[in-house]
Amino acid sequence: MPEPNKPTLNCGQCGYGVRGISELKCPECGADLTVVGIVSGSGRTNIVLGCVTVFAYSALVLLLSVALGVALGYFLPTYRDTNAHLSLQPNSKAYAEVMVHAEMVIVNPSNAPKSSSGFSMKSLPSPASGTSVAMAHKGAKMNVDTLSLELMPSGSSGIITTYVPKFRIDANTRKATWINAQGMAQSSKAAVTQGDVLDYFTQHGVDTTRADVQDEVKTLYDMLEGLMDGDTHFTLNGLDDGGYGMGSSHSIGPPWFIPVYILAWIIIWIVGMILLVRRVVKPKK
Repeated sequence: MPEPNKPTLNCGQCGYGVRGISELKCPECGADLTVVGIVSGSGRTNIVLGCVTVFAYSALVLLLSVALGVALGYFLPTYRDTNAHLSLQPNSKAYAEVMVHAEMVIVNPSNAPKSSSGFSMKSLPSPASGTSVAMAHKGAKMNVDTLSLELMPSGSSGIITTYVPKFRIDANTRKATWINAQGMAQSSKAAVTQGDVLDYFTQHGVDTTRADVQDEVKTLYDMLEGLMDGDTHFTLNGLDDGGYGMGSSHSIGPPWFIPVYILAWIIIWIVGMILLVRRVVKPKK
């Protein structure tokens, strides 16, 4: 056993300790020591070198993983889990407003701006009265989970909007459920028709015999149908922009991408560490 401060003799190729070996051949890598040479150094020096190498390697892996992740972010689509709320005010003035709530996942194309949802809503200039709605960037794919309509009759204030009954549509089954003021389901149907939306307005005191109201209901129903079919851009004639809100979370790439990406780099780091330990941090002869 060598003395603590006595220099070690190491293989010039792999760094393995070769003090006391019987032949000029490295027992670790098999190199001819007359060719690769024998390097001397203290055990403490080897430990410090090993620590520095491990730290440098870990930092390099971290930097590469972050840099590659940022680069991939510009080429991968973004997935946005969204709750959108549209306030539409009728030109008919037969009711105060109707709110459309949409729970959906938007898959924006890779070339879409990463800092913007793509959602916009604006009033159309006269004489084309109405609202232009863009739910996502052009080329985006939209999967709607549920839609809700919430009607505010004329004379109502925003304070009581949440107490007005509404009905919810499951976009996959297209099944409608009418919800009462306490949020409990009242009844449901197997499919949603334009007549269902018209009945909903009638139930809340709207004069649906008026032609302009019927046109607004048709426009609204066409939008609901389009949303369920994945359409992202609409022109709502007869319904003006009352504002919108959006609460969402988003991720780069498919939902599985980030966990798999992190796991892959952890495996790369572990494999590299094993190789480093074998090459640098050697047991002393």
